[in-house]
Amino acid sequence: MNVIRNTLASLLLMTSFMCPTAAEQGAEEELVFILKGRGNVFWKVMRDGIQETAASNGISAVVLNTDDDQTPEAQLNICLTSIARRPRVIVMGAATKNVGIECFKKAAAAGITVADVDGNVSVQEAKESGVNLAFTVTSDNVAIGRQAAEYIASIKSSDSPKILVIRGLPGNIVSEQRARGFLERLNVLLPAARIVGTPTADWDRMKAMNTTLDFMQREGDIDLIFSVSDVMTTGVVEALKISKKRESCRIVSVDGMADARKAIIDGGISADVAQLPYLMGKRAVELAYKASREVLGGVTEYTATPLLTKETLQRAENPELAFLK
Repeated sequence: MNVIRNTLASLLLMTSFMCPTAAEQGAEEELVFILKGRGNVFWKVMRDGIQETAASNGISAVVLNTDDDQTPEAQLNICLTSIARRPRVIVMGAATKNVGIECFKKAAAAGITVADVDGNVSVQEAKESGVNLAFTVTSDNVAIGRQAAEYIASIKSSDSPKILVIRGLPGNIVSEQRARGFLERLNVLLPAARIVGTPTADWDRMKAMNTTLDFMQREGDIDLIFSVSDVMTTGVVEALKISKKRESCRIVSVDGMADARKAIIDGGISADVAQLPYLMGKRAVELAYKASREVLGGVTEYTATPLLTKETLQRAENPELAFLK
C-alpha cells in the first residue's frame, strides 16, 4: 500500500540485473541506486526490494553501498564514479543532505535524471539548490515521531513520565524529523512529561547502549525511551538488561526490522513504528524506470508506517505487514 502525500574510495557492493535489450544498449539504460551502510539491515532490505523488483521486471539496476552509514565522502566518490557510467537515472539515499545535493548537482549537469530515496533530500530542498528531483520516496518521518508520541501517551502510567530520546547521527534530517515530530506531539499530549535528554548515538548499537547506561546512572528511574532506529534500539535493550530495568522502562522504536519484531513478541520492546524499506526500494525502481521514460516533475511519495505491537503482529491483519522483511 502506498500513501502519496503530499554510494573510488570504497565500492563495496555492486549487484546488477540486465535484460538482454538493456545489456545490448549499455550503461545508458541503467538505473543506479546509491545507498548507505551495507551492514545496516534497513539498507539490506531496501536493496532486496530494488534487486528483486528490477529482476522480475527485466530492468537494468545497479545497487551500490558504502561500508557504513557514516562515510559521506565515500558515498560522494561512488556518485562521481556512477556519473561516469552515464546511467539514465541515479537514485540516492544520501548520508547527509549536503552529499545528496552535491551528487544531484553533478549528475544533473551531466544530463542524468536524479531522485531521492529515504527522504534525506526533499524535492523542495533540491529545488532551492538548483536541482530538480524526479521524485523522492520515503517515510513521513515527522509523522513517525508523532505516532510514537501518541502510543507513549496511550500507555503512560503517569502524566509526568521521565522520557529519554535517542537520536541518530547529528544533523541527519531523518533523525531530526523523527525526534521533532515526537517532541512536538508529546508536548501536546503530555505537557508535564520530563525529557531527561535527547542524545545522539550515531545510528550505532554500542553507542546507544553506553548512552542509555549513562542516563540510567545519572537520572535514576526512566519510564520510557524513544529510539529513532532499531539498530540503536538493540543497544538500548541491552542497556536495560544490564541495569536490570527491563521491566520498569518501556521502549518505543522505529523501523520494524526482524530483530525488533522478535523483541516485541518477547516483551523487550513495547512498540515499533515500522518503515517498509522493501516497499520503498520497490517503488524507487518503479518510479525510476518511469522517470527514465518521462518527466515526473518532483513526485513526493510516502510509504506506510504501521505501528507494530505484540497484538498487531500476532493478529497480522494489516495487509501492509506483508512488506515486512
